[in-house]
Amino acid sequence: MIASGLSVAEAARELARRHGVSERQARRYAEQARDVGSAEIPKPKMVFTVKIPVDLVKRLKRYAASSRTTLSSLVTQALEEFLARISGRSGGGG
Repeated sequence: MIASGLSVAEAARELARRHGVSERQARRYAEQARDVGSAEIPKPKMVFTVKIPVDLVKRLKRYAASSRTTLSSLVTQALEEFLARISGRSGGGG
């Protein structure tokens, strides 16, 4: 959008409309695209609650901190890998 001549503000409004993100967040993406040449809009996310053992949460937090990532991205990656592994094994999936 930026490459086609839209201003950052115009691109942000369009990104917000198309992707259902706030204009503030869309502006960050537009500014990144302007500065770097492109920006990937992440997939929409949803909060859900699970109960897991306290010691596992502590281990996950330590690993996330040491690898400079977030718990959300760490858990997302683990679940994606798990689902890919089991769908490959069963020949089906979710």
